[in-house]
Amino acid sequence: MSDTVWKTRVDVIPRPGNADLGDAGGAYTNVLVAAADVPELEEHIRAHFLDMGYDVMEVAEPLQFENCLATGEYAPWMPEAAARVAETGELAWDTMYTYPIGDDSDE
Repeated sequence: MSDTVWKTRVDVIPRPGNADLGDAGGAYTNVLVAAADVPELEEHIRAHFLDMGYDVMEVAEPLQFENCLATGEYAPWMPEAAARVAETGELAWDTMYTYPIGDDSDE
């Protein structure tokens, strides 16, 4: 793939019938995605999480992963995952950190 690998934080809420998060109202996670630009990045993320049974509430702070490597702003799992994302075009994400219903988490 020739697309850029991006790092972004994604905030999701479960769609009706999705019990993956238990009683939590939503979750956020760091995502790596290959895309040509930010609109394409958002399109890929929304489609992927919709297929998993989530509505994407926010895609925050998209950064080119190459810049994250230069500044050291990345988690230890990300370099290897970014290489896979670049090769396959699949998304990679970290733990989904949940928050209760009605919480407006900004973390």
